[in-house]
Amino acid sequence: MKKIYRLLYSNKFVAMVMLLMQIITFVAMYIWISDYSKVLFGLSTVLSAVLIIFEINRTEGIYF
Repeated sequence: MKKIYRLLYSNKFVAMVMLLMQIITFVAMYIWISDYSKVLFGLSTVLSAVLIIFEINRTEGIYF
C-alpha cells in the first residue's frame, strides 16, 4: 500500500496523468468537438505550461 501511495504522489505519475489528459483532449478535439477546438487547444497549452512550471520548480533531486 505504501508503494501505491508513493507512486500516486510522485512527479512521474502527475506528469503521466497530465500527458494522458492532453492526449484525450486532442482526440476529443478531432472527433467530437471541432467547433470548440480553439478553446481546448488553449486549455491544453495552459496545461502544458503548468506541467513545465511544476517540473522546473520541483525540489526533488534528479535520479536516472
